[in-house]
Amino acid sequence: MSNTYNLDKSQSDKFTIIFPKFPVMDYLSEAREFSLNIFTTAIPGVNLPSDEEHWQGAKHNRPKDNIDFENFTTSFVVDENWDNWYFLFSWMIYINNNRDNFASMKKDLIINPNIIIKNNFFETVLKVTLYNAFPSNLSEVILNYREGNAILESSFTLLYDYYVPEKKL
Repeated sequence: MSNTYNLDKSQSDKFTIIFPKFPVMDYLSEAREFSLNIFTTAIPGVNLPSDEEHWQGAKHNRPKDNIDFENFTTSFVVDENWDNWYFLFSWMIYINNNRDNFASMKKDLIINPNIIIKNNFFETVLKVTLYNAFPSNLSEVILNYREGNAILESSFTLLYDYYVPEKKL
């Protein structure tokens, strides 16, 4: 089960995902952190599968030797220049570039983004690091016109190996 955090879109700086240098950036001048303010997401759930053992008429559940992490999916507002959407799109094209880059190593395609959650005083209360992450889905861009403002919304899904939460005290 996932913990869902819905934050007011007008306070989008309370919930952020920070990407280190994207794999698609080749030059030092492009080597900067990419920060994406998100408004709806879920800290992915964790599942520990079990096996049933039967012995002398008794049934015992034992944990298996692996743990499963659910995918990370989030929604975001596309900025007016479409930069944040374009970065994610470029990363996906870079991963599956079968035109001129056939044999990339895994380490060249993945990063370790951080999800930052802040309280009402803008203090970081939780940081979640997703290890070996890459995008598997970039959804359509939804064009909305509400209360005199045009809002462009999209979402994306990251696959990753595991995550580590750090609670700030």
